[in-house]
Amino acid sequence: MFGGDLYAIALVFLSTLIGFIIRQEMILLQINDLVIFTTSAFVASLLAGLGYLFHFGSTPEIALASSVLYLIPGVPIINSILDIIEGHILTGIARLVNATSLIVCIAIGLFSTMLILGIERL
Repeated sequence: MFGGDLYAIALVFLSTLIGFIIRQEMILLQINDLVIFTTSAFVASLLAGLGYLFHFGSTPEIALASSVLYLIPGVPIINSILDIIEGHILTGIARLVNATSLIVCIAIGLFSTMLILGIERL
């Protein structure tokens, strides 16, 4: 998985699982999507970041970077591009702005983890 060792794979699995469970519970509580994505990215990257902080395995930075990949809004991005190509410009731009907002929320969650843990670069 992106050149990670078994510790990185286990860290990604565990952090993604917990982040996904938190995401599902927040969806059931009908919380705003932007808050859900920011919180899920923060929790998943925080758990993987602990592996980076305590040097689990030889590639903990890969686990930190891979822990938020389950949140990437690929389908909304593809739908927005298809809408723009098919001539539905307003709908496509609206979907693209929404997908971009979700990507920014993922970045904020990951950045918050790196700030808290004192990780300057991967």
